[in-house]
Amino acid sequence: MVQNMLTGGHRMVTAAHVGPPQIVRGEVTVPFPEMCRELISHYPKASDGRLTATARKVSIMLGNLGVESLSLARELHDPTIAGNAQVEERNDAAYEDSFAMGVKVGQQVLEAEGLEPHEVDTVYISHTMSHRLPGIGVALCRALGMRADVTLMNVSTAACAGGGLGLAYAYDRLQGFPHETVLVLCSERLTTNIRKEPTKDPVEKVYGGLFSDAAGACIVTSAAQRPGLVIEHAGQHRLDNSEDRYFVRLGSEGYRFASDKKAPLVAREVMPELRKQLRKYGRGTPEWTLLHPGSHKILDSMAMGLELDPDPKGVTRPSRESLRTGNKGGVAVLDVLRLMYANPPQSGQQGAVMALGPGVIMPWALGTWN
Repeated sequence: MVQNMLTGGHRMVTAAHVGPPQIVRGEVTVPFPEMCRELISHYPKASDGRLTATARKVSIMLGNLGVESLSLARELHDPTIAGNAQVEERNDAAYEDSFAMGVKVGQQVLEAEGLEPHEVDTVYISHTMSHRLPGIGVALCRALGMRADVTLMNVSTAACAGGGLGLAYAYDRLQGFPHETVLVLCSERLTTNIRKEPTKDPVEKVYGGLFSDAAGACIVTSAAQRPGLVIEHAGQHRLDNSEDRYFVRLGSEGYRFASDKKAPLVAREVMPELRKQLRKYGRGTPEWTLLHPGSHKILDSMAMGLELDPDPKGVTRPSRESLRTGNKGGVAVLDVLRLMYANPPQSGQQGAVMALGPGVIMPWALGTWN
């Protein structure tokens, strides 16, 4: 295996070559207007027959998302999605669906890369939206036929940061073990957020209709044998006093995903850190970006924070294209990377990778398109 060494400060670093991701989506496609009608139907009408103030706010917020369709692991009216299933049933369904999608995408990426399971040395797995011990990673390693001594990094709290964190962890792993082959895999049944009750928090109801169920996976190595994303520096940043910006709580009917009123400002708050890293490593304005597609407004803030034109047809285009089929949580960054492989930047162009997740945690990476 070819080892590509770069100079970073006073140490030598191993560049991480990221292969094309495979993505598996929920098999049920729901047009977004249908999802909107479902969510609004959770609210009783006012005495005059019109929508209540909360329902109207939900309707307006949904209309501003710019999503065209969503991918669901089960039918929309399954009790564990837009139904009244209790927490145990919801949790079991989310685990089973995430496991099934994870196995499928893991098998697909191994086949696409021409790898046998025993050739994988480290497995990074991100899965948040169901709780069970042992975590989903143990079962996935068994189902995929991994070696008993494979290094398993099973992350259950990364949520939307999952894919970006996986790439940063893979880069870190290769610094100490440059000859390893790393599998990065994320799988989430995010529609477990949808519940029938007319929650008073419109943001929580909107989040229930923003997400798609999906799994994604890619292989990361130090082998410079093909074109694609090459990560040359990576890390993560924690935003202080931000535990409530995005949060998941387990209630009597299942998971609740919501945020506080400062959440829309998060992208603006973390961008100075990414600019700092660009300066530290002698990088100019990114020529391409791989940004977590939380919403179009968040992408606007990210672009302007990097002194880029937020034009949807510009450097944020792959992220916006991914968002058309829903926010895929931790899988989203891998989905954006899939789209970049389909329409790649020019060879030699430098860019930035950034994800955001509860905490607030911002994994980042700087790289070159080879």
